Amino acid sequence: MVTFKIPFAAERDAIWRVLVGNDAARQTFSTRLSAIRFAMQRAASLARTSREETRVVIEGADGHWRRFDATMTSID
Repeated sequence: MVTFKIPFAAERDAIWRVLVGNDAARQTFSTRLSAIRFAMQRAASLARTSREETRVVIEGADGHWRRFDATMTSID
């Protein structure tokens, strides 16, 4: 399973860093929307092409993390 984690707030340098699976290198984006768009597209692509199970986990303004599948359907 590949998990994409997207925080609510940017880091100090105004960059969103998206953790992909257990990879220490993180994808970086200038906006949260760009980070979410990347995660949605990559998760759908992995699910479609390699039948890999994927999750997109997004932190809300309330601090809670919410999980979605490759179709962006909530699984919580």
